[in-house]
Formats: sequence, C-alpha cells, structure tokens
Amino acid sequence: DVNGDGYADVIVGANYYSSNTGRAYIFFGSSAMDNIADVTMTGETTSYNLGYSVSAAGDVNGDGYDDVIAGAYGYSSLTGRAHIYYGGTSMDNIADVTMSGETTSNYFGIAVSTAGDVNGDGYSDVIVGAYGYSSFTGRAYVYYGAADMNITCDGTVTGEGTNNYFSIAVSTAGDVNGDGYADVIVGADHYSTNTGRMYLYSWRQTNTPDVIFTGEAITIFFGYAISTAGDVNGDGYTDVIVGAPWYSDLTGRAYIFLGGPSMDNIADVTMTGEDTLNLFGYSVSTAGDVNKDGYADVIIGAPVYASEKGRAYIFFGGASMNSSADVTMTGEATEDYFGISVSNAGDVNGDGYSDVFVGASGYSSSTGRAYIYFGGSSMNSTADVIMTGDITGISFGESVSSAGDVNGDGYADIIVGAYAYGSNAGRAYIYYGGSSMNNTADVTLLGEASGSNFGYSVSDAGDVNGDGFSDVIIGTYGYSDNKNTGRAYIYLGGTNMDRVADITITGEAEQSYLGQSVSSAGDLNRDGYADVIIGASERAYIIYGGSSMTNIDVTLYGEAIAYAFGTAVSTAGDVNGDGYADIIVGAYAYLNLTGRVYLYLSWSAPIVPRIASVQDIPSDQGGKILVKWIRSRNDAKGINGISSYTIEQSRPAGANGFFWEEIASITPRNNPQYAYTATTPNDSMAGNSGAAFFRVTAQTTDPNQYWRSNIMSGYSVDNIPPFGVVGAAIAAFNNGKISLCWNKNREDKDLLGYIVYRDTTSGVALNNTTMIAQTSDTTYLDSLPTRVGKYYYKIAGIDIHGNIGAPSTELSQNVLAVQVTKGVAPKIFALEQNYPNPFNPTTTIEFTVPSNGRATLKIFNAIGQEIATLFNGEAESGKYHQVQFNARGQASGLYFSRLEYNGKVQLKKMSFIK
Repeated sequence: DVNGDGYADVIVGANYYSSNTGRAYIFFGSSAMDNIADVTMTGETTSYNLGYSVSAAGDVNGDGYDDVIAGAYGYSSLTGRAHIYYGGTSMDNIADVTMSGETTSNYFGIAVSTAGDVNGDGYSDVIVGAYGYSSFTGRAYVYYGAADMNITCDGTVTGEGTNNYFSIAVSTAGDVNGDGYADVIVGADHYSTNTGRMYLYSWRQTNTPDVIFTGEAITIFFGYAISTAGDVNGDGYTDVIVGAPWYSDLTGRAYIFLGGPSMDNIADVTMTGEDTLNLFGYSVSTAGDVNKDGYADVIIGAPVYASEKGRAYIFFGGASMNSSADVTMTGEATEDYFGISVSNAGDVNGDGYSDVFVGASGYSSSTGRAYIYFGGSSMNSTADVIMTGDITGISFGESVSSAGDVNGDGYADIIVGAYAYGSNAGRAYIYYGGSSMNNTADVTLLGEASGSNFGYSVSDAGDVNGDGFSDVIIGTYGYSDNKNTGRAYIYLGGTNMDRVADITITGEAEQSYLGQSVSSAGDLNRDGYADVIIGASERAYIIYGGSSMTNIDVTLYGEAIAYAFGTAVSTAGDVNGDGYADIIVGAYAYLNLTGRVYLYLSWSAPIVPRIASVQDIPSDQGGKILVKWIRSRNDAKGINGISSYTIEQSRPAGANGFFWEEIASITPRNNPQYAYTATTPNDSMAGNSGAAFFRVTAQTTDPNQYWRSNIMSGYSVDNIPPFGVVGAAIAAFNNGKISLCWNKNREDKDLLGYIVYRDTTSGVALNNTTMIAQTSDTTYLDSLPTRVGKYYYKIAGIDIHGNIGAPSTELSQNVLAVQVTKGVAPKIFALEQNYPNPFNPTTTIEFTVPSNGRATLKIFNAIGQEIATLFNGEAESGKYHQVQFNARGQASGLYFSRLEYNGKVQLKKMSFIK
C-alpha cells in the first residue's frame, strides 16, 4: 500500500519501452480500481531495461508507507542497477535509493524482491540478483532497510560454479523456521546442465558474526584454540574461552568471556602462562564441573613447558572466578608435548564428577599417550587411566575429546586421534567408559589413504540422528591424494558401534583443508537433532543433524584470505540464554597474527517482539489461554529501551477489522521469553470456534516509539471431565422394568447431566457400551429391557462441553420376565427388519409364520459365512417370535438375517457399526 489509503497497489514493468529504456507503472488500488497508471518511472537511457524486474519492497525506511524496487540490468554495459522508490501520500517517480552492480556483464537487477526483515531491526530489507557475476556463477545481494537507507551491500551469497545463473530468481521466503527473522530464497536454473537448484537462506544464520573478539597485540595467535567454557560463574549463561599461545614470547594467555543477553568482547578473566616458551593456551577446553561445586571449570594446555615436557592446568569456576590454577598436571619427560590437546572427558567412571583428558603426542618418539584424570571433591594431579599409542611416530594424543556415550551404557566415552599412523593415513580410537575403565581401545577407526591425516581433529558430535546414542566426528584435512581437499566423517553410535563412516562431508576444492577442525555445534536450530561444525581454509561449515544428514546447511566466511579463519571451531553453548546453541570460529592469523574469534548466535531477538504461541491451558475448566512471546531485542541488561509490554485481545475481525482491547501491561525483566494467562470470552465448543486474537506491543517511554508483534489466535477449552458418579444403586420390578438412582454431583459447576449406559455383558469399556438415556435427574427407570436375562448398567456425568467423567461402579440386575405389548400376530410368513438398525452390538429380530411348523433363523456375513443360528425349532402361528443377535467380536459391516420355513426363505440386510 504505497499511498497509505488502505488498499493494496500493483506495479508493472515494461523493460522494452522506448529502445529498452524501460518503464515501471504503479496502479493504485481502490474500491473501484481503474487501469490508468498513477505513478510512472522511466529508465535513464536506452538499453537501461528498467522494469525487467519489479517488486514490492516493504517499508524500507519505516515511514509507514510501503515502497517499491525496480531492476535495470542493462545499465552501463550490463553492470546493472536497482532503484527503490519510497511510497507516500503523494508518491513521485524519482528513485530514492540506487544500488549498482560490481562490474560489467553482471546483470545486477535481473531479479529484485523484498527480503522481509532479515536482520530484525523493524525495517524491511531487499534482495537483488546478479546472475552474470563471475562468468554467470551468479551472486545475490541483500541491503538492509533504515530510516536513511544507504547503498552499501550488507550481505552476499554466491553460486556454486560458472554458468549456474545463480540469482536468476530471488524472493523473500517469509519466516520459514519461526525464529522471528525473514528468510530468503535464490534460484539457479542452469545448475548442473539446467537441472536447476533453489537455495534457502536463514539469513540470521548465514554469515554475520554477532560478537567479534580481537587479540590484544600482534603475533599472539589469539583464537588459535577456542572452546565453550561452560557456565563458569553460575549466572545461567554459558561462557567461552580463547587461547593466545604466542603471547609475550610464547608465554601464552587464555581469556574467558562471560556470556549474557548482551555479551561484549572484553575478557572477564585472563590467565597467563608461567614463563616464556610455554605456549600456554595452545589448547583450551571446558573441564565440566570436576569438583561438583555447581560451577563449570576450564582446562588449559601448555605443551612446551620445561623443554616440551608440557603441562595442563585446571581453573575452578566460581561466582568471582580468579586466574590462579587449582590443579596442575605435568608431563612425564621432555619432548612429550603433554597438554598439546586437552578436553572434558565427561564422567567416564560414573561417580558424578566430570573428568578431564590430556594428550601428549610426543611421548616416546611420538608414540604418544593420553591421560584421564578423574574429578573429585579434592582432585589431584595423578593420572587415573593412561592410554598409549600402538607404535612410534603416530602422534597418538595429538587430538583428544569426549565422545559422549556412544554405546548407551550410561558412561561417557572418549576418542583419541593419531593422525600420523601409517604414513599419515591416520587412526582414531574410541575407549568406552566404565566403573573401572581400562586403556584398551574398543573401536578403532582407520583413515582411507596415506597423507590423509585422519584423526587430526576429533570430537563428540552429539546425537545427530536422534537415535539416543552419541556420535563422533573426525577430520582428515589431507584427503584426496595429498591435495588437501579434506573430509570429515561422522560415525553413528550404537550398542555395537562399527568402524564404517555413516556420513561423509568432502571439501569443495583442492586446498580446502576441510576437517582441520571439527566440533559438535549443539542443536543450533532446535529441531531435536545435534548439529556439527567443520573448519576449512577460510571457511566453516554447519551441517544440521537429522534422520538423513546430507548437505552443508550454512557456510561461514572469513573476512579475508590468509587470516586462518576456520582453523579452530567449537560450540559456544548458549551464551545469550535464548535456548539455542551458539558457535565460535577462530582466525588466529588476523592482522599480523593478532587473531580474532567470531561468535555466531543461532538466534537473537529481533527488535519487534514476536508471539510464539497462543495455546489452551491444559487440565483446566476452560476460560483461560496462555500467550507466549519472544522479547524485544531492546529488553536486555544495560539497554533499558522497553518500558512495558502491552497485551491486546480482539474477537475475530469483522468488516471493519479487529477491535483491540488492552488486557494487560507487563513489566520487562530481561527475560528471553514471556508468558501471560489471558481470560477468553468463551471456550471452543460445538457451534462456536471460540477464537481469540492477540498482539503484543513493546512500549518505550516515548509514546510515539513502539514495536508491535505479529497477530496470533488461539482458543480455550474445558478439558476437565466431571467427577465420577458415586452412590449408584439398582432395583428390578416384576414387569421387567429396572430402577436406577445415584448421588447428585455438587462439585462441577458446568455439569449438564448424566448418561445411562446398558449392556448384556459385564466389564465392557464405556465407549463400546450402548447409551440408553441422558438425564439431568439422579434417578432413571429403564422400561425397555427386551429379553429375559442379566443386564449391566453404568452412569457417568457429562458437562456442557461434552466431557464425560468416570463412570459409576457397574450395576447388574436379572430380568426374570419382559412384557411385550403387541396385538395378535398375523398368520403370514414374514421376517421383520431388525431394530435398531444400524446396531452396536445387539439388535432384535422378529418373525411370524402362517401355521405351526419348523423354522430356522440364521445370521450370515457379507461373504456368505454363517455367523449364528438364532432360532431352530417349532414355530407357532399367530405369535410374534422375537430373538436377539449380539455381534460382539464381529467386524463392522453388512450382515444378513435369513428365515427359512416350509421350503420358503426370506432375507433382510442389517448394518453393524462399532
């Protein structure tokens, strides 16, 4: 609606107008829309091709009027342009924002579209395609809207290869993953000999870091080692740890950055090595909670301490964590490189304390060792389990990690890499945990070929396929005839884990070095499957877990070549407390080896609050509904931008739209999510949907500045049945009638009445029993028993919403005689239609005969099989003969009653419906 009159408008392109100058026409909508253009935009020169692509742009500048975008791919030798025109009450045809392509023959503007609000700032964004980029590889450009929108591109995505025509089509995808951010889709119709591909980008998870941490000086290799630190200060947010091993003549440092809803890039705890040439911080990891004090601890390696003997240090977490090591472990001999790898081992012996794992790849001429230290209330520095490599020169212990619980026995397991084994073919060894863990490998995984460096990186992968067993991931950056394309292999856990890789991810090209680092990423998209992250040369790849993992889902790019982006990757835990796992990527060579680390939040709140759900409150009597919403980004510590959340409710929209009633004002508390229990006008029930609509507005102290959520509806239901009926009693009269009575239900205010059930078999479930009456009284006289025999009764309460309560105890009564009031039967041969029909499970059948004689009445199913004989004997004339058929145990369907008398036969159809 570009002119704000309440009617949607349309835009039409005509790119061949006047020697391909091109035009775009806007037609205003109205109650009597005409075909005369209201605004006409014209290209700048011939061959400009303005209008080849046109689209609504959303409201890019936030003035309340929708805007439009038009492409002109012919500009300047096919460099191309895209123009944005702002809407308004008097919209003009002068472009307000003009974006241009990078170079000639790019065809920038061949496709344009609104992108939605991909960055959650409240302004609509746009996406522009340039399918000619780099020999028709193609590229798409995203520009963020703003009050003073600029022409600087805010993000790009590029096709996979030449002649793919990537970005020949671009569009918003809406919010496909429900994270509050718009997503975009890009088409490449020429991919793979015109097979074509479409790419979906959850832009918030594509390639923009949320926090960037930079080293304090050049040549310190900040970011060489990175890891989640766990929650070291117990504030509910996970923290991260970064190593800078070349700090101050290789003394080395490690930095802990505390997580929070507005995490900064200033180190909160800094630990420094003991002396020069220690390489303290060469390896860093969370240690879990080794002393079980409720705070996560960290472990840091210094592999060249004391002539490469090496050390590893554990620092206990705390509300005010300090920089003094609490436990120090030292290698056995010089050149052991003890501490070259460190890791949390999980709880391998099941004593409730986290354990740690330290590698010493140089031990005994690079045979290598790995040491497990059990946690405890007074943890010591003596190794509890020692694993040693098979032969010399294999660098066993160069990489170590917890493996999770791969065999599902309740004990954490570990994995050790030996990348140099067999001319660098490499191996990895899995050791199962246990109450008395040993040092014999339980699973040995083998590299494919020499030079692959299989096992250079190893990690727990989490449970990527959701089968309940932890899985592992192993990197082999040298894969493919020493061309360093690289691979990563995922091995699925199980009670009998094998050594065949279940998932293989291969680098994009030679020298990709894919697999130089690997890690579990946690569950980034919160779909219930663990995800993984894999480092490569200047890239990092995220692969989402699932029942069938196949594709790289997100690619992260470094800022420039030669920064070593991707040499270290790790899960960061949930640093901002939004319920989603986050990730970190290191680039130790950034700016003369100063180094950088990039934190990517899987999700962070947009500025506009978002209603996540409107749901009935379970196990109540109706009338209430729970509204849940995601906070505004400005509702965070240190910002104080939101003064309140206003909740409004409306009945379904009428001819004049919604009518909003303010029902609550909620004080912001810096919570990631909020919930409010609202009262509904009525419940959902027969004849009334009960739908109620809600919206949430984030208010500020300025009444003219606020952010309003999406609108979402829901309904309440009464899902509590009435109390069970008690005090039921039964009595029979001589005429076959049966009297029932029971106590009145005085507790349920919404009680409608009582249902009476009757059956001829005891113990039948209520839903299979015949309902014979509904009454509001507490007595009932059953005057319709149709045969002599025993009858069984139950009584249950029913409320106004149709909920049926627990039945009374079963009552039974023998009927010794029944009274059938009928006249004299005609002396004819007749088989009457059964009643009731359809029936469940019993029905009554009557017949008459013209004179005394033998008669047979049988029941058959639809394929002619005999089911029952109901009468076989002498039948009197002038009398109604009445029998009952009970179909319990038979299938629903069509049945036949067949009466045979004196050589004559009659048939009747009847339907049994359960």
